[in-house]
Amino acid sequence: MRDATEAAAEHRFDILQCLDPDAVCHDFSWLADQKLEAFEYKPIHSSKAFIRLLRIKPGKFRVDVIECEMRDFCLDDRPLFTAMSYFWGEPKLDQSIICNGSLIQVTGTLHDALKRYRQDDKHDKQEWIWADAFEAHLVNVDLGSAAQMWYPAFDLLNKLAFISEHEEQWVQTKKLARTADQLFEVYELPDSSHPIWQAYLRIFSLPWFHRTWVVQEVVLGSKVALRLGVFVFDWEALQKSWEMVFCRLKIQTRDRLAQQGLLNMQKLDSIFRMHKRPRNFLSTLFVMIQTKDFHVSKARDKINAILGLVNAKPIAGIPAFQADFTSSTETLYQRFAIHLIDHHCAQPLLNQAGLHQRSLHGGEMPSWVPDWMGQSKCMQMATIRHVGYKASRYEPPASSLATRSTDHQPNILIMIGDCVDRIECLTPALDLEDLTGILGTKERSQIFLKWHDIAKACLDNQESNIAGRQESLYGDIMEAFARTLLVDNDYTGGNTVTGLAPILDAKIAYSLSMSSLRTFAAGAADADYPNIYNTSHAYQTFMLQALAACDGRNFAITERGYLGLVPHCAQIGDRIAMIFGAPVPFVLREAGKYLIDNDKLSRQLVQLVGDAYVHGIMEGEAMDFEGFEPRQLWIA
Repeated sequence: MRDATEAAAEHRFDILQCLDPDAVCHDFSWLADQKLEAFEYKPIHSSKAFIRLLRIKPGKFRVDVIECEMRDFCLDDRPLFTAMSYFWGEPKLDQSIICNGSLIQVTGTLHDALKRYRQDDKHDKQEWIWADAFEAHLVNVDLGSAAQMWYPAFDLLNKLAFISEHEEQWVQTKKLARTADQLFEVYELPDSSHPIWQAYLRIFSLPWFHRTWVVQEVVLGSKVALRLGVFVFDWEALQKSWEMVFCRLKIQTRDRLAQQGLLNMQKLDSIFRMHKRPRNFLSTLFVMIQTKDFHVSKARDKINAILGLVNAKPIAGIPAFQADFTSSTETLYQRFAIHLIDHHCAQPLLNQAGLHQRSLHGGEMPSWVPDWMGQSKCMQMATIRHVGYKASRYEPPASSLATRSTDHQPNILIMIGDCVDRIECLTPALDLEDLTGILGTKERSQIFLKWHDIAKACLDNQESNIAGRQESLYGDIMEAFARTLLVDNDYTGGNTVTGLAPILDAKIAYSLSMSSLRTFAAGAADADYPNIYNTSHAYQTFMLQALAACDGRNFAITERGYLGLVPHCAQIGDRIAMIFGAPVPFVLREAGKYLIDNDKLSRQLVQLVGDAYVHGIMEGEAMDFEGFEPRQLWIA
């Protein structure tokens, strides 16, 4: 029997027999001897819609330097081309390719993507490519190289895509969807603890799934093909496999990047659906919200990268917002906010704004301008449950910009509402993350319990007159405390969620939940931690909801005796305000400044701290408070 070395040598001989005997290896040593001049960029034709495309020349050897031809095409001629999408990586031009006979420096990620594309021998590959995607015939997504463990994961991806299609037919025929347990049994899938699931999920931790620019590349592309190492698959197969894993089988991962990548796939799916419907200015805000956790290299691109999805045509005769690559980030963000306010989106815009959602680069923007680079941990109270709150009842929103009426005024947003209470007692914020990422379940339990105990002590230490007021407000203070931790989302009625048990008695669920967390935090193994994602126990649903709702928030008690959850940067003395049209209360802070308006009235300026949950006034009760008087709130 021949050994492996002899077989490999014979294989190499067979390959060489297929090549021209005079073929020269054009590697980097050969390139150094060519003494090529540097490539000179020329402006693209601007009088018409032109695009610059590349054609990759075939290579004889794998190590051959990339050689390409670059030409300009008029889009009016509808040229067919493939758009290449890839992770940009570090902006280091440390690789060389030949373009139109000259030497050009490119990033390592682009170089590797072009080389993999040159190796690809797909029949539907277009001759010309564009290294950015916008309504291309084909978007070719390069995800990078594949680890060896992803080989069986590729088979799993295709199997899950097949199962998804088969299940669609099953539901249409039987009018009933199978449970996760039934799916595992019927299709003989590996146990949820099998390593192959984590190998599959690792694809969602790749950088490409976390970039803002991929949104328009995927949504606007006629056809999307992905490549990971030697594996090529289409977007539909990935989307169907993701849906089975994330929505049907409920496979979990503790990898922080993979978790975020799975959520980003869900957001991409939502944007796909939105893009098929008629557009309005809320569509613009919706896409901005969905892509807030995606990354960009430059802060301005948080806006510029999504305009192709929502700004293709003027809406109701109103000009589209123009991309801006030159203004400062603060200027662009403020112009964009004014654009949305001018088109009656001021109230939903406030849910994205506030001091609690500011990054370190928030600058001097007004507090009502969203910082799209800010990564607040707080879940938004306006959307935290399926059935929304009605804190301002159904009063219509009203807004204006002070800059519209008086040129000498600073950037002030005027809303209608009133301040109804003040924060009197405040705990530190709950923080379930550290600098290294998501903590293990045991550490999260310990951190939550410490925060809870401080909040409970805050409640217990209130003076008797406040406690008496709480009795009259709530009847049962512990019931109110438990429901505050839940933000009154008990998963019943319209808030029911498949797979999560309803909380029929908040006090009992709270007691059992705290007892379970204390037992686990005291030293139980990770494997003993209860599954809070697919449970039939109300106390586990309580844990899931409380951890999500309270993270990034302070527990607060107001002067009137109400309990609530407020933004992490709230302070004692901050006001609780009702703003017309808003489903939840907002925390405002006196800015220490006054302005004189056109009617010679002195107006106190306030800053928007952020949204809040205040138990007992989420259904409009504060609108009936004695002394409630709608007035202008001047937000700086």
